[in-house]
Amino acid sequence: MQRLQGTYSESIAIAQRFIWIIPNVSTIVKYNAKAYKKMEAVEMLIKKSILSSLVAHSDETGIRVGGKMFWLHVMSTCMFTYLFTHSKRGWKP
Repeated sequence: MQRLQGTYSESIAIAQRFIWIIPNVSTIVKYNAKAYKKMEAVEMLIKKSILSSLVAHSDETGIRVGGKMFWLHVMSTCMFTYLFTHSKRGWKP
């Protein structure tokens, strides 16, 4: 029995050393939400900086999200870039 225990421990050690361990999906979702919340102030700074800039570039391209057509919009200056998706190509205030 002790021999099997040793073999099991060695197998786990080898797997941990040579195989990437993929975290649970719920862990990824949790840390993604935390990162999003922490970046909220940075996102607002980027938006305000681009909108108040004298010169800015904007463009869009079609992409599929969940099998549906969306638009990936980009707005940028020489200092900042902001990317976001939207269901519509144009924007009307």
